[in-house]
Amino acid sequence: LNYYTFKKSALPDEVLIGKDGWLFKSGHQLEVYRGKFRYTEKDLEGIRKELERRKAQVEAQGGKYYLAIPPLKHHIYPEFLPDNVQQINREGCVRQLTKYLEEHSDIPYIDLLPPILERKKKNDVLLYHKTDHHWTQHAALIASQTLLDYLRKDFPTIGEINPKDYEVRNFEYDGMLLAQMLGLDKEMKESYPELIYKKNYRAKDSLLHYRAPLDFPFEDEYAMMRYTNDPALPKLFMVRESFGTYLMKFISDHFETSVYIFDNWKHRFNGEILAQEPSDIYIQFIWEGLLFRLMENPPEGAGW
Repeated sequence: LNYYTFKKSALPDEVLIGKDGWLFKSGHQLEVYRGKFRYTEKDLEGIRKELERRKAQVEAQGGKYYLAIPPLKHHIYPEFLPDNVQQINREGCVRQLTKYLEEHSDIPYIDLLPPILERKKKNDVLLYHKTDHHWTQHAALIASQTLLDYLRKDFPTIGEINPKDYEVRNFEYDGMLLAQMLGLDKEMKESYPELIYKKNYRAKDSLLHYRAPLDFPFEDEYAMMRYTNDPALPKLFMVRESFGTYLMKFISDHFETSVYIFDNWKHRFNGEILAQEPSDIYIQFIWEGLLFRLMENPPEGAGW
């Protein structure tokens, strides 16, 4: 009734009803997009110190540290937001943070927003799901290309991804997570093209025997490894969450080993695992909506 009669969300603090069947994350993530949530100078300095501490630990083990931030869906498809959603400050907290790091640190930052926005101009593929907060495989492929292109400057043996190696097939699904939260997953359908690799992936799966936190619902995804056993390639260690799921299959062929840690959305350093899985590259792959995890004192109400 809320949706069909009033076009209102039954969970206004969780899900935002957009235009033309689009759903967006509300709550803290909406405040991040609007620019209502801002870092204080103390927040920025705290995050800088924490990232530099992590960078120093990685470098002490002979590796290189990188930061990459998948953007909010709101930035990519603002035209489908309700008209009453206006940005208070166009310099969001990501730009606020990265600008501060540029001026006060040497943390390598891989900016994923511009290439995704550039790809959107073609208007031929869906880059984020209509009924979910995640990006599609097309945006993940763009992010993968951007990551590898950046890393290749330090590790020249890393190869390139050729989009022509992928075939596009159209699939239809029931509405995804945001629709499920509203009980509308059967009424709201997802129809979009997926990418099917026309070759065989080189990287093979391997089990990592690290115990997942007791409250983590995806135990098999806590610690994952893929390997090519090609010693000419660097080794990768990535702390991620669900935005890295599509990414793994695209990039793993380009590393000798790839270790992916999904640490219950905490985005800790995970040094105890890194010590057991020494790597040349460490990527902190943290969704814009979870950046508060890097803060010593996150704001009240910050969550998913």
